[in-house]
Amino acid sequence: MADKRLDSMNEYEQLKRKNRRRLVGASAMVVVAGIVFGAAVGSGSEDAPAEPATVAAAPQPEPLTLPPDQPEEPAEQDDSANDTFEMPSDPVPEAKPAEAKPVYELKEGQETVEQTDADGSVRTVVKKAEPARYDRGSEPVVTINNTNKQAAEKAKRKEAEKAAEAKRLAQEKQREEAERRAEAERIAAEEKAVREQKLAEERSKEERKRRAEEKRAADREARLKQEELAQARKEAELKKRAEARKAAEEKRLAETQKREEAKQAAEEKRLAELKKRREEQKQAEERRLADQKKQLEAKKQTEEKRLAEQKKRQEAEKQQAE
Repeated sequence: MADKRLDSMNEYEQLKRKNRRRLVGASAMVVVAGIVFGAAVGSGSEDAPAEPATVAAAPQPEPLTLPPDQPEEPAEQDDSANDTFEMPSDPVPEAKPAEAKPVYELKEGQETVEQTDADGSVRTVVKKAEPARYDRGSEPVVTINNTNKQAAEKAKRKEAEKAAEAKRLAQEKQREEAERRAEAERIAAEEKAVREQKLAEERSKEERKRRAEEKRAADREARLKQEELAQARKEAELKKRAEARKAAEEKRLAETQKREEAKQAAEEKRLAELKKRREEQKQAEERRLADQKKQLEAKKQTEEKRLAEQKKRQEAEKQQAE
């Protein structure tokens, strides 16, 4: 991300330096045209043609092409355009790299310039790029010696052409200045509209953020209420189930206790009946044993009686036998 931003800043600086060099070249051409026009006006009163001379043109940073609507015209013979003029050779100061400046997206036919406001602050604005102009003053001039009359006519005609060209250049400069001012005003209006739109978007964003936060808070509160209600219902259901389980357990315990009591009562009854039967059986056994003893006693007595009678008979028989 930093490399992309650095590349964008480098491209912006290169484009800015290129536009500045183009502006300096155009200004130099305007100065050359003015000097040539002044020389032509000054030499119009002379009868004799001046010696041919070359005009030193300012160094061009890049080649300029002739616009389609301005066809190239053949250079006319003009003895007054042969004077030599020196252009100021001050080097164009190299633009220092801007620090933390915004990157502008320039459309075709636009350039950026630094504009100084009334309060002294410098800001960068986008304006329409100046069209490249063809410098006819830098064309080679072919000089043909002729009579003074022809030279005067040509100088007069050239003077009129130079005056018309200067007027056209002045009008074009005024038009460009008006266009530049209009472009600056348009750009300022666009920047103001962009700032206002950005501010409106920020306010709308803050409003949406506030509404979203309020909605989240309301949703969170509703969710908490739903959770509390669900928790209350869950606790009530758990309590109800616990009470039902407790009642069922108490009922089960009561029934179990009742069954245990009934079982214990039945066991006690069974034990009582068993004891009673055992008592009855014991009594019956005692009666049986008593009856048996009685019968044995009676049988013993009968046997003793029989034995006694038998012994008695035996003794009687013995006595008789003696």
